[in-house]
Order: sequence, then C-alpha cells, then structure tokens
Amino acid sequence: MHDSAHYGLALQLTDNYHNELVNDLIPAVEGTYSTYVEGISAEELEASRGHRAFAGFSMGSAATWHTFQYCLDYFRYFLPSSGNLTPDGAYMESLSFYCC
Repeated sequence: MHDSAHYGLALQLTDNYHNELVNDLIPAVEGTYSTYVEGISAEELEASRGHRAFAGFSMGSAATWHTFQYCLDYFRYFLPSSGNLTPDGAYMESLSFYCC
C-alpha cells in the first residue's frame, strides 16, 4: 500500500475521535481525577474549557484539527503540528475558522 493510502485510512480513523473524546474520555478522566470541573455534565465541561488543551503531531495533528472543528466548546487551546486533514491542503484552505 502506498503512503497516501495509509494517510487516507488514518484520516478515516480520526474522523469520529472527537465524539469518543467528548462523550467518553473527558468525562472519565475529569470525573475520576481532581481537575477544574465542578461536574461532568456538558455545561460543566464547557464552563471549564479554559483549563483544557489539545495537541498532536503528524496524524495527531489531524485529530487536533478535528477536535478544533467539532469541540471548540470543550477546549480553549489547540496545537496541531506537522499535519492537516487532507494530503493537498484543499480542505484546510476551504475551512473558515473562528475562535472565541
């Protein structure tokens, strides 16, 4: 298999990671350990977004871009490094991002 085929498969695997992150991983970690959240409801997790960051390198960067795209209410800081969501960057160029 060519590297570009592996890249496409890896992108498919990161497509829904943000759902698992918000619905399963964050509540499990922040509901177990001492963090800045008062509770693990969606509203309480959103209120604590200023204490949460997401970063990734290479394919982790693709996951970071998806997290930015879909989970801006839950994270304040993002650091995608050395990667984007498409091999040619066309999709990245077409996105219109805003930040609050």
